Amino acid sequence: MMRLAIVTLAALSLAVAPSLGAQTLDPQTAKALAEAIRVIQDPALRQTAITKDRKAVEADRQVRALAGSEPVTQEFYQFAIDIFVDLMQSAGGDMKKITETLERAKSDPAAFAATLSPRNRERLKQLSTKVGERAR
Repeated sequence: MMRLAIVTLAALSLAVAPSLGAQTLDPQTAKALAEAIRVIQDPALRQTAITKDRKAVEADRQVRALAGSEPVTQEFYQFAIDIFVDLMQSAGGDMKKITETLERAKSDPAAFAATLSPRNRERLKQLSTKVGERAR
């Protein structure tokens, strides 16, 4: 369970680093989200963006240390994107709601994990297992 909490917190830190019931996003928010996703998915663009924010540098360092390899690091980033997209949609792009949700998640990652879609809960378990296997 501890690994699950660590992986959840790592994914949350990535979701927060870009600072950017499903609702439709307004066109401007949808465009900003699409651009953030593009940057996070492209390792070169992501690294350029990370170097501009010391919180992002620290989040990236922590994820790389947990992941232990570039492929697993990329999985973390993709998972963070999926969580962030879900948050954006459920909050209708309202950054205040997203921030409040993420703050609550920091103090109770297990409760936050329980709110994830079944697909993302399964992915969280898979990432947690990979991190645990690497630690052994």
